[in-house]
Amino acid sequence: MQEIEVMLETHGILFYYRQRQHIYSLPVYAEVDHIIRHMIIYMGQTISRLLVMLYPEESIKKRILKL
Repeated sequence: MQEIEVMLETHGILFYYRQRQHIYSLPVYAEVDHIIRHMIIYMGQTISRLLVMLYPEESIKKRILKL
């Protein structure tokens, strides 16, 4: 569940960034590519755990093949 929360948090970061820029016409100081790059780094450690949670049968197959 923690991994899903991380995904939702990172989505919210990008959404709020665009909302500030386009709806409230506030200045933003970072490029979207820069934000996305940091989001990928941030999520890099949790994405594998998320995939195991979403597709447990795949992770079981990989474990069996390693044996």
